[in-house]
Amino acid sequence: MNAIIKGKWFVIIAWIAIVAGLFMTAPNMADLVREKGQVDVPEEYSSALATKIMNDVQKQEGNGDETQVALVFHENKKLTKEEISEAEKAVNILEKQKQKLGITQILTHFKEESLKKQLVSDDDKSILVSLSVSWGNRG
Repeated sequence: MNAIIKGKWFVIIAWIAIVAGLFMTAPNMADLVREKGQVDVPEEYSSALATKIMNDVQKQEGNGDETQVALVFHENKKLTKEEISEAEKAVNILEKQKQKLGITQILTHFKEESLKKQLVSDDDKSILVSLSVSWGNRG
């Protein structure tokens, strides 16, 4: 142990040399992806299974070209009345542009007060807005 303490500079230099050596010998990730292809999550993992289930459900319901999007209005402190007003204005703009943007449904507490408990955080730092968007000819 005393040898390590006395030779602390040697240990630090050795670690730097090891890191530099590993950095220099590491393969180029861009070349690896180009050669081997994109890495996918294995099918047995829960996220891959969830994606497959969601795709199957959407196809069964006839909503294969529709997706859910969550908009989150968030601040690190409680949202002010002005910030809440700005969020509501943004939702109203989306509502007016629904057809053009391919939005089929907007779920927000601004239109349905009963959703406030589910869509506004208890500490009033976040507001969630759920959108259903049809891909149409976008995909």
